[in-house]
Amino acid sequence: PCTDNQLREVEIPIGKTQLSGLIGQPRNPKRTGLRGVVLVHGFAAEKTENGFFEFIAETLLKEGHTVLLYDWRGLGDSKGDFAETDLELHTSDFQEVATWFAKYTGISPQNTCALGFSLGATLVALSVNKGGMFGGLALLSPALRPAAGAARYWPMFQRSAASRSFPIRLLHPKESLARHSG
Repeated sequence: PCTDNQLREVEIPIGKTQLSGLIGQPRNPKRTGLRGVVLVHGFAAEKTENGFFEFIAETLLKEGHTVLLYDWRGLGDSKGDFAETDLELHTSDFQEVATWFAKYTGISPQNTCALGFSLGATLVALSVNKGGMFGGLALLSPALRPAAGAARYWPMFQRSAASRSFPIRLLHPKESLARHSG
């Protein structure tokens, strides 16, 4: 693995498809606490979230965090047909990406933060609802009622059980860690 504070391309195997990613490993990695961050872009975007995630990744790398940005199935450079996907599939893909990140970097889920933007934040929250564990979460402008906007652009979304609104409960960090630590 390259540890020069630069993002480099990686292929992430998910079942029979490949997702495209950018991974960066810092020159001076953090040794404790949150050491890794997986960034999840929003609806119909791509892994850099139009440059926003590149800025975040560069900042995190300078601070010693390992980072991963990836394209959803059927978007950006990832394989697959986006029109044939739904939130459940993207949530499952994200969970597999997080597992791949832990194996590839050796950073445990407890030392990884999942950062999602818009519908990417929704995927992160859905993953946690399904048992996904992370040491930290950052939900930037989450889509709390995704069916209200995405369904007209994404036909498969209308059939998705996850397309309905879902409850959000804000947790104090200590409560969150206690709930997820066992």
